[in-house]
Amino acid sequence: MCAHLAPEELPEMKRLSVSVAVIAALTAGVISPNANPKIDPKAVTKGMAEVPAVLTEAGLTCEPVNALHLGTSTLKVEKKSVKAEIYEVACKSGIGYIINKKVDMAPEYSNCLQLALAAEKDKKALTCKLPENANTTAWLGTHIASLGQTCTVQKANWLGTAATAKFDRYEVSCAEQKGYVVDVLLPGSTAKPNVIDCLAMSTTANACTLTPKATMVAGVSALAKKADAACEVTDVLWVGTLGKANNRLIEVACQGKPGFMIESTAQDEFIRSHDCVRAEAYGGCKLSDVAAVKQQAAKGYATIVKANKLSCQATDFRVIGTENSTNRDLVELKCADKPTGLVGLFPQANSKAKFEYYDCLAVQRRGQKCSLTDEAALKAHLDTLIKANKKDCDVSDYRVIGASVNDNGTVFEIACTNKRGYIAELITYQDKFLAAIPCNVSVQQGGDKCEIPGNGTYVSNIK
Repeated sequence: MCAHLAPEELPEMKRLSVSVAVIAALTAGVISPNANPKIDPKAVTKGMAEVPAVLTEAGLTCEPVNALHLGTSTLKVEKKSVKAEIYEVACKSGIGYIINKKVDMAPEYSNCLQLALAAEKDKKALTCKLPENANTTAWLGTHIASLGQTCTVQKANWLGTAATAKFDRYEVSCAEQKGYVVDVLLPGSTAKPNVIDCLAMSTTANACTLTPKATMVAGVSALAKKADAACEVTDVLWVGTLGKANNRLIEVACQGKPGFMIESTAQDEFIRSHDCVRAEAYGGCKLSDVAAVKQQAAKGYATIVKANKLSCQATDFRVIGTENSTNRDLVELKCADKPTGLVGLFPQANSKAKFEYYDCLAVQRRGQKCSLTDEAALKAHLDTLIKANKKDCDVSDYRVIGASVNDNGTVFEIACTNKRGYIAELITYQDKFLAAIPCNVSVQQGGDKCEIPGNGTYVSNIK
């Protein structure tokens, strides 16, 4: 699986490789760049015979399908004349190279795309001539496909070489209305293959130049229609990737109505959408007026809470996340009349699951923590309840052990400042302990043990 670097992690690139300039110098007088000579069969025979060994020495992975000996040249290296053999090779993978092999020195090479781009600025620069190397960009599409993306390459640009990490970086624009920045590893590289969507780069200093923003907006529109057919996309914003599968998360803005976020596979297959309320769990929408959306959502939550005969005068809420298996949103509500707050699993419009609720104490059984309800308020509430149970205890700490036997309550360990400790059971969303017994008595009865350091060291037999 390909790695996905954040745009700000892009290493510094050296724009021009030495090999392009050196090969151009070496081939001066060997073959005319502007000429279109007939390919000498003898040069092909010599090339196919000698290139495999040169490729091996250069460390290049290439199965030659055609090769050409371009000629012999000499140059001065440390005031000595050095003989160099020049070759062009076409590889089965689609990439092609021009290689110079100096006597007793490592081969130098540039691929045909790099040379073609150099020739756009210097008409006298050498380019590849073999018919198999006529398309200088198709191999990049194959390489991108090997990294799990789809791109029919229309244009490509070589951005440079990362000398230390040993890879070449390219930007490509695709017929699929998107673009990528892609790394191609060089011999000896230990870097991970990497491909970055140009949309992820669009708000950075390294923004792509071959794929305009308008093209990327058009490319995302088809996905947006699967979430809301009435959405006319006016803008898009890259949010990030999710999980090991690297699902893409993109925010879209719609003409005249609130936008949303789209979750899709790395291959652009639609998974689901997140309205700007649920999107709070991913940093929130930036392209839409979220206030109006939140106001409407708050009314919906209040209706469900009231229908379930629960009391919560909600002053604020936040979406913790979505339970995708049931299409329910886990939402925390801050209640003016309930010190422990309310956390509910609210069914989405397409969900067949029922509403479930917790308070900010019970929801910890799910590994979640409230942020709108203060932790100090929770401890104060437990302190009130334990005193109402006629226990000599000023609550210093607590621990959620798990659900009660019938799953309608939560079992807690309560720690007191005087070292008394209790195992207590609280029915969800009620303000009274069902039971609260000392730590040592709980152990004697085969129940839960107190684990908070020092808790329960004050021994009591009072039940």
